[in-house]
Amino acid sequence: MTDVRWLDLDALATVTIVVGRRLVAPGHGRWSADSPGEQLIDVRFHQPTSVGRLRVVSSEGEQSRTQELTIWASLHRGEQHREVLRRQFTFNPRGATEEVEEHALQLEGVSAIQVRIVPCVDGRPAVAHVRELRIARD
Repeated sequence: MTDVRWLDLDALATVTIVVGRRLVAPGHGRWSADSPGEQLIDVRFHQPTSVGRLRVVSSEGEQSRTQELTIWASLHRGEQHREVLRRQFTFNPRGATEEVEEHALQLEGVSAIQVRIVPCVDGRPAVAHVRELRIARD
């Protein structure tokens, strides 16, 4: 496999993070929520772009929980919205402490990518720990 050339999201997009209904300031390389609740990472590209690969890395070392991750894409300057993928992963501190989701996509004219995370599908309070979010054209 060739090396993936990840996009510089700081230069090519505006990124916001919302936890519950509260805006959380993203830092360079900081994607995690700072409190329990549903998390939305919204990546708005300055110019429509192709998206060929997406990578999200989450971790949990303290509690067992099942997290749901949903990726949405806004295409053609917002004229189309579609769910790209939906996955659930069960964390267990005695073994399954990291989830790596990396997917090949074939999306053209993407104006936004939204990553929605429900940190605990059974409703218990939990914090989504996203260590990495990367997007590539190829």
